[in-house]
Amino acid sequence: MMLALLYTCNKSDKFDNSSRVVTADSVVTNKEEAVVKKEEDVVVDEPIEADEPEELEEVDSETVTKKVKSSGYYVAPLDGPILLSGTFGELRNNHFHAGLDIRTGGVQGKSIKAAAGGYVSRIKVSSRGYGKALYIQHPNGTTTVYGHLKKYSGAIQDAVIAKQYALKKYEFDWYVPAGKLKVTKGQEVALSGNTGGSGGPHLHFEIRDRKGNTVNPLLHGLQVEDKIAPFVKSAKLYRLDYNRYETHGIFANGPVKKNDTTVVPPGTYGVGVSWVDYFTDKLNRLGINYAEIMVDGKKIFTQTIEDFAFSQGRYINKHIDYWTYSQRGVRYVKMFKDKGNRLHFYKGNGSIQVESNSTIRIDVKAYDYNKGTSTLTFFVKGKEGASPLVNGGNNKPGSQRCMPNKTNTLTSENATVVIPKGSLYNATYMGLTETKQTGKSISPMVRVNHAHVPLHKSATIKIKIPAAYSSKKNSLVMLSYNKSSKSSSYEGGKVSGNYIVETSKSLGMYYLALDTIGPKITPLRVNQYLSFRVVDLTSDISMYNCYVDGTWVLLEYEPKSNKLFGNLPKSYAKGNHSLELRVTDGGGNTTVYKKKITI
Repeated sequence: MMLALLYTCNKSDKFDNSSRVVTADSVVTNKEEAVVKKEEDVVVDEPIEADEPEELEEVDSETVTKKVKSSGYYVAPLDGPILLSGTFGELRNNHFHAGLDIRTGGVQGKSIKAAAGGYVSRIKVSSRGYGKALYIQHPNGTTTVYGHLKKYSGAIQDAVIAKQYALKKYEFDWYVPAGKLKVTKGQEVALSGNTGGSGGPHLHFEIRDRKGNTVNPLLHGLQVEDKIAPFVKSAKLYRLDYNRYETHGIFANGPVKKNDTTVVPPGTYGVGVSWVDYFTDKLNRLGINYAEIMVDGKKIFTQTIEDFAFSQGRYINKHIDYWTYSQRGVRYVKMFKDKGNRLHFYKGNGSIQVESNSTIRIDVKAYDYNKGTSTLTFFVKGKEGASPLVNGGNNKPGSQRCMPNKTNTLTSENATVVIPKGSLYNATYMGLTETKQTGKSISPMVRVNHAHVPLHKSATIKIKIPAAYSSKKNSLVMLSYNKSSKSSSYEGGKVSGNYIVETSKSLGMYYLALDTIGPKITPLRVNQYLSFRVVDLTSDISMYNCYVDGTWVLLEYEPKSNKLFGNLPKSYAKGNHSLELRVTDGGGNTTVYKKKITI
């Protein structure tokens, strides 16, 4: 029974090389529009080359502290004790978690309350991301966000249904006129659910400040029980003045042992840490907000994660040892300020000078919100002639040196990859290789080296349409292949001249496939309540429409279960009716299901 609590928002520690987590907020009518739309790139400053690691620097010696920004203004969005399955700032794939994941006991339908009075400012309904989400604007300038909802309540639900029928689509993103839907503190505004990218029933809850930045709800008086201290699991030592990033994609590094001495050549080093926090039990592995590094009792670096802008999310890939995560699925947080990292979470630079014939003590301390602590201590000795740290990375120089401050174009016989200016955090060697087609591919398999180098902006991938398929180009789709899971993910199918073109923020292996078979529709229940299973073997479901007696009827789409479902409006009288369901996939193929139904 306790396993029902193990739910969170996309918390997999496995590396996901797919870029298919997208939203589609417009009705699609043709092949090109049928491709699921990808989110716009966030406009950011260009990455810069930071200074070389500095000498040992001592930071403010005060213990990491947390200041409650407001207390009593907000009430808990759920009744009863608040138990968490996800914490603010937790490390996720390509982003920091923007709020709290609050457990609902493994069930849906719990009453969700407005944390403070105000008005509904935005309603977004999507089959991905936050699923059914609600945004409430408050008089103090903040906004609270409620995600993965099952349904809205009262006048809000009525407004949502009216909007969906007016637009004739399930998914929409509506910035509600100020004051149109007013709410009071503690009023039920929705029921908890499992919609969108949720891995199980829970409520995703955020507080955003006046600038739209997300802040830790625990700093605003939300009471959460925390009984268990964090745990520092392991640490690595990184050689910062011997950077193999260009050729290997990572600093030279090696493990250290608790209370043991690691002998290394003299030089400049940094520490990476793997850790975990818990609150009331060990069912969920949670994130660390507060941490510090001490060298011989002097604090040289602190991490404090209490707020951030959404445009900073991709910098998580400089916050962690991205190579180790992408190749092995384990996150090590860099407790030193790396080049290209513009996060504001840190004090000090974390660089550690190791001198010849001297031994230093290093303490890694992690703190939780309730001031529980965990410390990992180890020693480092400098010795001329000691074996250097060399672990990590792949020595695949590729064909050219790519720079952060320019647009870089990689080419092969059948493909082109354009990496825009401002995408790379550091200079690195990259190239394209091709291998023969295999399985369902009708093009060569195109691989980007180094695929484990993180991108801040989307790269454009272009694969040439084979001459034999030029007459069928509108039925071609691009897929990415994940070697670890041995599975393919749909990327899109936009035709541009003699190429299929798509964008991705995670580089890997790509190929083209022919998609000429429409989705399979299996009716599960067809009466007053409609339910269908819809599956497409090659691409995603991009568009669907249901009609009863020629009139559009609202159905909800749940990709996790491959289901379309919904109730017929009460306006339909008992008797015989005609039903038609049309479902289109990413390859532009449409399947039509027709049936006479009785209600």
